[in-house]
Amino acid sequence: MPLKRSSEDVAICRAIVQSGGRFRHSHRVRVYTSARLLGRAQGGLADALVWWHGRARDAAPVLVESAVAAEARLSKLGLWCLDNPASVPPAALTVTPEPPTGQAAEIHATLRTLRERIETLRSLSLAARLELVDRRFKKCSAVPVLAA
Repeated sequence: MPLKRSSEDVAICRAIVQSGGRFRHSHRVRVYTSARLLGRAQGGLADALVWWHGRARDAAPVLVESAVAAEARLSKLGLWCLDNPASVPPAALTVTPEPPTGQAAEIHATLRTLRERIETLRSLSLAARLELVDRRFKKCSAVPVLAA
């Protein structure tokens, strides 16, 4: 395991994927967590709960990757996986940026926007979703960049 500030479950998952292994989440698995504020893994859930508690106590916003940035990143991931089915996707597409890279948004607004977007896309097949994404990115790349 790499000596990184990360929980061991995330580290083992990343090690499996980066070494070429495939990882699948079973719909039958149920995970139960506790609200412990002291945990075994540095950077794990206990540390996150302490941080969130401090933000709430100080009435400070919790900023995360914006819904627009998350949807764009995950859309690119879908297209990448379609084009490279036997390859490990780059971490830039699979790992949420931490801290947010200039496109931060308050967590409640982000979750609300993402839930609305999911409801819009839910009725579409995966192929139809990927077609929408493909058209969107081709349209964006067709726009000429003006020199300053």
